[in-house]
This record gives sequence, structure tokens and C-alpha cells, in this order.
Amino acid sequence: CEQGLDLDLFMLQFCAALAPPEAFVRRIVERFGLVNYISLDSRRSN
Repeated sequence: CEQGLDLDLFMLQFCAALAPPEAFVRRIVERFGLVNYISLDSRRSN
């Protein structure tokens, strides 16, 4: 199981190195639903 996690992290780092930065960050934020956590809008609930 640890080896699978290592490969997942390697793939994430590999994609981060090759992808355009804006596209990579946008994809991660959308995929993991992080908009509410990084929003500067204080009216939104975290």
C-alpha cells in the first residue's frame, strides 16, 4: 500500500512539473473541492 502512495505522489509531482502552473493548480482546486478553503470571501462558510 505504501508503494502505491509513493507512485501517486510521484505522478502528482511529475504532472506538476510538466503542466502549465495555472492549469495544474486549477485542476487540483477543482478536483478536490478546495475553492471554499482558499477563497478570500469572508461570507462563505468553510
